[in-house]
Amino acid sequence: IKHIPSKENPKWTGNFDDDSETLILARLIFGEARNQPKEAMIGVGYVIKNRVKANKGYFGVNYHDVITKNSNEIYQFSSFNPTDSNRKVLIDPLTDGVSEITKQPWFTAYDVASGIINNLLSDPTNGAVFFHSSDLSQEIFTTQSVPGAIFTKQIGDMLFYRDPYEN
Repeated sequence: IKHIPSKENPKWTGNFDDDSETLILARLIFGEARNQPKEAMIGVGYVIKNRVKANKGYFGVNYHDVITKNSNEIYQFSSFNPTDSNRKVLIDPLTDGVSEITKQPWFTAYDVASGIINNLLSDPTNGAVFFHSSDLSQEIFTTQSVPGAIFTKQIGDMLFYRDPYEN
């Protein structure tokens, strides 16, 4: 019997296509924002939903596309990069040796992902399609990473931006 990743047993199969939309979104939220307040986790998840809703090929057209879009194994979201330290936790959030401190944010991330996909949570980012942690300066992000990105809000350590090419 083939393993199907679930909230209770999210161990990655080696193919993200085996993940449901909720599960892959939960992985992304967990990988990017597990140490953040729930509202920041919702914001990170909404960036994905807003990219899906934007229906721009360069973002991807569905949750799997947006989250796994990469160029030569460099993903749009760093936690999916094979060399990123978050990748190991993202592919098996509940593995033996993971502390209870890490396990609880997985369940929160999953519940947030489910709420976003099922339209039970509202967008705290004002339509953001980009985010980064406060480790990166806003100046570098808005001049080099995404020139002209429009800052909308900071939640926890996450900064959110709208697309400079949208109204």
